Amino acid sequence: VDLDKEIEVGEQSSIAEIFARAGEAEFRAIERRYLHQLAVRPPSIVATGGGTPCFFDNLTWMQAHGAVLFLDVPWEVLLQRLQKDAGARPLLTHTDAKAIRLLWQSRLPCYRQAHGAIHFSSDDENVFWEKLCLAAQRVLNAEG
Repeated sequence: VDLDKEIEVGEQSSIAEIFARAGEAEFRAIERRYLHQLAVRPPSIVATGGGTPCFFDNLTWMQAHGAVLFLDVPWEVLLQRLQKDAGARPLLTHTDAKAIRLLWQSRLPCYRQAHGAIHFSSDDENVFWEKLCLAAQRVLNAEG
C-alpha cells in the first residue's frame, strides 16, 4: 500500500495540490487519518512518505501495529531519486541539495527508531524485495 497514493485517491487531489491548498499542517493531519485507516485492512506492506513517521505519534502508532523498516539509502542515491521526483514532493520543489540534506538529516533520528533497516543502493527491484522480506522476517522472528 502506498500511503501517498491512498491519500491522493481519497482526497481526489495530488499531494502537491493538498499542500498548496491546505498547507503542510493540514496535510499531516490528513496523512495521519489515512495511516490510521490502514489498521482495519488485512496486514500489508505500507510505503509511507518521508515525513510520515516524524509527525504526531505516527511512528509509535506504526510500531504498535506492525514491523517498521527504514529504507536506508546512501545520501547520493537518495538525492538522485528525490531530484527525479521533486515535482511530486512539495517540500522539495525549488529546494537545493543542501536544504534537502538538512531535511533528511533532521529526520534520521526518527527513522533510526524503526524496528530494522534495509540497506539498499540498487535500482534492482528483485534485490529490494528480497532484502525487504529478509528484514521483515528478522524483525518478526525477534518479536515472536
